[in-house]
Amino acid sequence: MDISLPCHGRPVALWQVEWSKVMGMFKAMPAVRHTHAGDTIMELPSMHSLRQRELELTNSRVDSPSANESTFKIRVANDNRRRKDASALIHERYGWRGYKTEELREDAHRMTIIAYEGDSKVGTLSIGMDGPDGLLSDALYKSEIDDIRATGRKVCEVIKFAVDTEAYSVNTLAALFHTVFIFAYRIRGFDDVVVEVNPRHARFYQRGLGFRQIGEQRMNQRVMAPAVLLHCEFAHVAAKLEAVSAMPMPRQNDKTLYPYCLTPQEEEYIRNRLMRLHP
Repeated sequence: MDISLPCHGRPVALWQVEWSKVMGMFKAMPAVRHTHAGDTIMELPSMHSLRQRELELTNSRVDSPSANESTFKIRVANDNRRRKDASALIHERYGWRGYKTEELREDAHRMTIIAYEGDSKVGTLSIGMDGPDGLLSDALYKSEIDDIRATGRKVCEVIKFAVDTEAYSVNTLAALFHTVFIFAYRIRGFDDVVVEVNPRHARFYQRGLGFRQIGEQRMNQRVMAPAVLLHCEFAHVAAKLEAVSAMPMPRQNDKTLYPYCLTPQEEEYIRNRLMRLHP
């Protein structure tokens, strides 16, 4: 599965900048054209305001971006080659800091996506779904997660998030997180999402997506780094997306990722593609 758009610019690492600086890198996303050719589901051949774009749905093949345009894509890592790409990016971004990393493996309770700019990997994100073996976050925060489970709610977790320090943008972040939201909430019916993060990265999730901290700082022996547990209800995400979609233009003072996410029409199209590609 691909989500494609021309991508330009040279952003810096998420954890090396203030959120206001990250938002300052925003480039309006272009009009979307859908295609059933191969695995590609979106092509964004021009750049203009996110909320003014028109969605073109077609069953025919669309023209490819020009040769001098770099094409941004999101693919599901449903084979060893894609999982190796995601693993390599994770290792590149965290290994040099001394964090332990491991190869991604096929897992029925996990869905991994990768963003590319041309042939270069620029971002990856996985969603881990609760099952017989629980979640990775249970190792440190089982009590806190069990409190959510006790209410009858289905819990999943964001894991293995990494971005290329030279090539990602706010649009990359929005596309990655919106895609896993579609999969976990719209398709699999999960109610809540947790993420175990280094305290230095917590502000991004809190301010950008509306997470709140529910677990105190502890040492994660799996990656040899400190961690806190953050939590968000998917109903909150859905409400934010609905509110933004009702606006003709995003509010200038909105410092979240939500104004840069997909339209409801695009979300529905991606939902249908994901149901075919990762049932």
